[in-house]
Amino acid sequence: MASGNGNGKPTTIGALSSLSEKLVGALPPQFLALVVINVLFLGALFWFIDARANHAAEVLNQLLSSCLSNQGTKP
Repeated sequence: MASGNGNGKPTTIGALSSLSEKLVGALPPQFLALVVINVLFLGALFWFIDARANHAAEVLNQLLSSCLSNQGTKP
């Protein structure tokens, strides 16, 4: 499967691609399912952390703008 570089020898990228295809083909289906579940879990975790950080930034911005707008009205 590895494409040659013109000299009949496989390229590094081609060799890595061939090796990865062999490795994935040799793994049991349960392990591949575990990898997929882990990727989905990490994606959901990062989305949740990002959503919480955005919400916290919005709340802090509202608090800061409220404090700054009230600062000029005090005697």
